[in-house]
Amino acid sequence: MKERYRIVSTTRCFECGSDANIHFHHVVPKILGGTKTIPLCIQCHGKVHNNDFTSFQTLAQIGRKKYVERGGKLGRKHNSNETIETFTSKPKIQKIISLLNEGKSVRQIVRLTNTSATTIVKVRKLIYTNDIDMVKFGKLKDNIEQLDTDETP
Repeated sequence: MKERYRIVSTTRCFECGSDANIHFHHVVPKILGGTKTIPLCIQCHGKVHNNDFTSFQTLAQIGRKKYVERGGKLGRKHNSNETIETFTSKPKIQKIISLLNEGKSVRQIVRLTNTSATTIVKVRKLIYTNDIDMVKFGKLKDNIEQLDTDETP
């Protein structure tokens, strides 16, 4: 029986023939010793892995995972500190303070700012427990005190 071989272009997708956004897919997973690859466009490669490689969020998540697997560390360096003034002067933190002043809930602020609830609670506690320019943040402290009395049974 005569074997047939298909000539594979390295500039076109093996599956659909597209020449845009070519990835090289390992036929046998690299972790299992695979060395041979085939060119696939971003859409076809995503189909192979059941991922949407066109989504920036998905690509960022994959990149972070690979970075950590190679020994990288995510987040702030251990024991790194910044002053309260530096932290509260950041535009995103200023937005959170403003939304807290408007009486928005943590959940609402998470949705509006795409910030973790932990950060929002940190801002709320920071403003509540520290004497930070109370002329500027006084209204916020009053709002938090009101929230605390509303939440107590």
